[in-house]
Amino acid sequence: MKKNKANYSVGGLFLIFVFLPILAYVYKFGIGFWDNHEDWSYMGDYFGGVLGPIITSLSLFFLAFQIRFQSQQRAEENSRHICFEGEKNIEKALEVVKPLLDEARISSNLKLTAEKIKELKEQEKNDEARKEANRFFSDQVNVLSNWARIDVSLRDMRDHDENKCRMAKWGVYATLKPNDVKRMELIRKAVVPGESVIVPEEDGLDVGTD
Repeated sequence: MKKNKANYSVGGLFLIFVFLPILAYVYKFGIGFWDNHEDWSYMGDYFGGVLGPIITSLSLFFLAFQIRFQSQQRAEENSRHICFEGEKNIEKALEVVKPLLDEARISSNLKLTAEKIKELKEQEKNDEARKEANRFFSDQVNVLSNWARIDVSLRDMRDHDENKCRMAKWGVYATLKPNDVKRMELIRKAVVPGESVIVPEEDGLDVGTD
């Protein structure tokens, strides 16, 4: 739809710039089958000297417009592809993470680890907090790798389509327990500092209570 409107606009401009000089010539000198070669020569010189540069300029403008439009189309297609792949990756990762976090042993370990890390970070013992996080993730390699997969996918989606990223985050919250999401992010940030793309800033990273 956008492409059709753009093509109509460019086509309209092309016709205006081509027909204006013709109309100006006809209005001033008229047009017809003249008896001498000079009149034909004057008309030819006029159209060749005026319309030639106009048509060339408009052709270059149209070419530049097409190149820019195609570039935008490719960028949009690339964004759609990245978001589609991100949604698939998150869905597959959640299929692994959810059953693991539903296990009582892992869930209890997650909660205890998150509480300990929070306490250590409050005491500014960041190295010890990082060791605790690494200890948890070394025991739960599947949880670590798939949580990282979710995090990377959401960051890629956010860079291309914030609405789809937001919907994907809601999907994570709808699939997992909200407190488990916050605990996982708390542990992850102990290893890799930086903003959380999963947990909204206003929610904060707390261990929560079940």
